[in-house]
Amino acid sequence: MAETVADTRRLITKPQNLNDAYGPPSNFLEIDVSNPQTVGVGRGRFTTYEVRVKVSDEGEEELLLVGFGGM
Repeated sequence: MAETVADTRRLITKPQNLNDAYGPPSNFLEIDVSNPQTVGVGRGRFTTYEVRVKVSDEGEEELLLVGFGGM
């Protein structure tokens, strides 16, 4: 039976300087969840949240997500 050998060669990378390592990222995803509001009674109870999503420097979008009871 043939013996399996793992390929452990590393990828070729460029050297990283301190600015690359600790500078601002070129892209990012930032998610803020705030303003929880619980409404309803018993099994019909649910919570809504305000969610702000920011991607890089392209802008900001606001979404309203509703939590479903029992989840």
